[in-house]
Amino acid sequence: MKKGFPVSSKKKTKKDKRITEHTDRRILPAGEQVEFDQDLAEVKAGLDRGDSPESLAAMVVSRAALSPQLAGATIRGLAGLPHPGVPPLLAELKSRLPDLFIQKEIRRTIHFLRQRGLEFDEAMFRDEPRKILSPPNPERIYGYIGSIPEHGVFQLVIIREPSLTAPELHHVMINRFFEFLSLESVFTTKKKIQVFLSEQFRIHSPETNSAELELDAARYILEDAAPLVEQLDKEERTKYRALTAWLRKVAAPLERPPIYKHLDIPASDAPSLVDKLYELIETPEFFLVAAGLKTAPLADKVEELDRSPLHLSPEIEEERYADLISEATTDIFNPDLISILRAYFETLAYYLFRLGRRKEAARYLALAMGLDDRDQDSPLALATRRNLVTVSLNLNLEMRQEDRGSDLDLLDGDEDEEDEITEKRTESGIILPFGPSEDPDEEDDPDNRTESGLILPYSIRE
Repeated sequence: MKKGFPVSSKKKTKKDKRITEHTDRRILPAGEQVEFDQDLAEVKAGLDRGDSPESLAAMVVSRAALSPQLAGATIRGLAGLPHPGVPPLLAELKSRLPDLFIQKEIRRTIHFLRQRGLEFDEAMFRDEPRKILSPPNPERIYGYIGSIPEHGVFQLVIIREPSLTAPELHHVMINRFFEFLSLESVFTTKKKIQVFLSEQFRIHSPETNSAELELDAARYILEDAAPLVEQLDKEERTKYRALTAWLRKVAAPLERPPIYKHLDIPASDAPSLVDKLYELIETPEFFLVAAGLKTAPLADKVEELDRSPLHLSPEIEEERYADLISEATTDIFNPDLISILRAYFETLAYYLFRLGRRKEAARYLALAMGLDDRDQDSPLALATRRNLVTVSLNLNLEMRQEDRGSDLDLLDGDEDEEDEITEKRTESGIILPFGPSEDPDEEDDPDNRTESGLILPYSIRE
């Protein structure tokens, strides 16, 4: 055994070593030992005087800014001062010194003072509830609006991704012309939702035909389709009501169709927009309406006027054409058709606006404004109906002329050529889906006409 090292006659336990280590002031460097003695003496004197915990803590806090080790030693020294003022002082230091090293010293000092019988107000040292390191993601709600333009169908998809349960997908298809509504709601996975969006809505595709759908717009469109709900079966009606009830909780109500949030067309600009409808005839959204209006009787009268042997002056002919169009306008635009077309144009304008096709959206919004049933005798309303009938009439006459030309070609052709021409016309969707009856005296197929009188493609009914 080496000389100079004292040997204790009693072996220390681990508990004795911990207490000694905590209260032994000589673990500080020699240069800070004097400061430690002074700091602890000042704290003891302040406790005896009844100083406030805030003033006593200020001295320790200032030391901690210069030397956390010295401040920690002072806090350890408080374990040797079982004074009633020590617990409030430790509580103040606990709130003002967030350093992990010092917080550890405070907890250990509290532990040793409790072992010595000092009473503590547990409310001062109640641990704060632990924060969840990875809180669940908030609920995500989003949607898209798409279109099947050749059939007048709008598609809505509304997706709800709760934080703790399976995602929900709600797919709605609406066609107001045929009073058609379908709804499918499923619980699925995020991966399957992305596959559905890619295939059905072509999201993230260069040729996408879908746009982001605002929740208040989704609520308005679904609530506006409420008259169609009765055609659904019991299960679908339950899903529809659940979906609309949920949307009412997360989306504000709209007093007008959603397009009016984004576009405001002055009444003075609207007539110029509805005067150039021929520019829209190449788009399937407008072709559907132009080809579906019941202008076949008007086309018969115009052709009869053209075949008349009477030689009338251009002024009189123009006046007679204007009278025929005015009369047809009154017959065609019944209240039901006006309501359906206005809702269709407003939804279409919103859809195109969300796609970024602002000019077309403005044109369709002007049409909707012209079909406002609150002012059917305004110049805009009259011009809207007249221009719609004129475009539809010209399309009808053009298709008849093409039919006659094709019939002449077929007289000299063989059966194969006839089949080829018929096939091409069927695929184009111009003649067969929308063409009037070949027999002028034969009425149009009632199964292909809506209650409003609009003739639409056969394929959508099938």
